[in-house]
Amino acid sequence: MTKLDDTYSTLSPEMTVRFKQGKMSLHVGRKSLQFRSPEVLLYLYSLTQAKVFHRPSSFEGLRRIDGALQEIGALVPASTQKQRTDAVRDQELPVTYLESMARLLEIVGGDLAAFGPYAQEIVNQEGMGIPERLEMILKTIQGLASDLYAERRAYLRAQFRKLGVDNESAGLKLHIGCGDHVLESWINIDRHPAQLAMDVRWGLPFRDGCVAFAFLSHALEHFYYPKEALRLLKDIKRVLQPGGVLRVIVPDIEKCLRAYVENDAGFFTNRRRTWTWWPEYATRLEQILPYAGAGSWFGSEGHKFGYDYETLRHLLLSAGFLKVERSEYMKSRHEALRIDTASRVAGAAYGDTHYSLFAEAQA
Repeated sequence: MTKLDDTYSTLSPEMTVRFKQGKMSLHVGRKSLQFRSPEVLLYLYSLTQAKVFHRPSSFEGLRRIDGALQEIGALVPASTQKQRTDAVRDQELPVTYLESMARLLEIVGGDLAAFGPYAQEIVNQEGMGIPERLEMILKTIQGLASDLYAERRAYLRAQFRKLGVDNESAGLKLHIGCGDHVLESWINIDRHPAQLAMDVRWGLPFRDGCVAFAFLSHALEHFYYPKEALRLLKDIKRVLQPGGVLRVIVPDIEKCLRAYVENDAGFFTNRRRTWTWWPEYATRLEQILPYAGAGSWFGSEGHKFGYDYETLRHLLLSAGFLKVERSEYMKSRHEALRIDTASRVAGAAYGDTHYSLFAEAQA
């Protein structure tokens, strides 16, 4: 067998990872390996990156992990770095690993709180205590975050060149959280593979006052309230020109709460027909609370908060907008913002009542 410290390694495409009752296991065919250490998961994650992972020979713990992974056929030598890079480039980002890490952090946090001072006495086979192990994990994540952060500017600059946008551009129109719906003559922003692919939490990469209109439909509720949501709205206010307008559409939680109190069976039945992909709920409350952000956890795609008009207006004014008014579906005062059809769910209605809340704010 080739010396492990001289081997560039990659994961077998036949490997699967399973999680059950706080335990993790790897499976390749009929062979399996169980593990509890989060370092193993981080190691596997590192192997999914574009750069081939070469583990220093001094990492005795990882040498043993390598051996166990090779035993079940989960870890195989990478023939060349180019093959590894090309293979990863054709794959989607390993979001499932990040979700698993978020869940594991919850589990570890719960265990540490339960063990109390006794947790400090727990050591792994290498003699590393909990603080040292957590510090190693933190440094790994910090390194990854630093690498990604360093690439943001060049990544955005390349997209701006394709869009024909520069520091002199003015009167722009931003469609933030566009999903797969592209509006002509607008800059459509979302995560990859959007026209302008980015995380808006980075900060909108536009100069002050260069935007005439912004459209934010069924996106604000996916940001934590109040800090993340307020930060985004302040940033939109910054890039809007004086008198520029933001149109915001969010789920109307007040309507949901009224239907709950009034036991409006038709309201809930129609919601199930409208959103057929929702799971089956046993009670009305189960439908409402997750929709308003209850049970949301770090890394999840679900809603982080729910809005009524009073709360939405308060947030917009707090972000610095000078004027906020309620609107209705396709009833904007501005022709450029009569684009609610760009949102899949904005038009969903129960009789004459739309499930969404519509508002416009002027900079």
